[in-house]
Amino acid sequence: MKKYIKFLTCILIICFSFLLVTNVIAIDTGLDTTGNIGYENFGGDAVGKSDLAATIGRIIGAGLMFIGLLFLVLMIYGGFLWMTARGNEEQVTRAKELIVQACFGLIIVVSAYLTTRYIGETVINSFLGYYEEETFMPLPS
Repeated sequence: MKKYIKFLTCILIICFSFLLVTNVIAIDTGLDTTGNIGYENFGGDAVGKSDLAATIGRIIGAGLMFIGLLFLVLMIYGGFLWMTARGNEEQVTRAKELIVQACFGLIIVVSAYLTTRYIGETVINSFLGYYEEETFMPLPS
């Protein structure tokens, strides 16, 4: 009975902890901002227009979301393999390798994106003389 009460308490705490999380769905990734900056610096008006830079930014954003989803699926699959190994060392080793490879893949993709973004902002700042103090949208408080 004590195990059941502890388990139920943990589940309730986890469920109610989700109510305390603020809504962060509308975070700006910066891709549209970067496209708008480039478009505005070449004499355009980026508000309300769908140009090539904004389209490329949306495609890259969709690709990054897909990679994040793939990472999540690989992590869940690796955890499932590990939990259902039942003492089979080969399956445990395979699950660990899958989880480590998924983490390395995510690190490589995120670092490539951040490097590209940094170089892009540096090029925009140096060649076009544009400076933006805060490229990320602040989190809601």
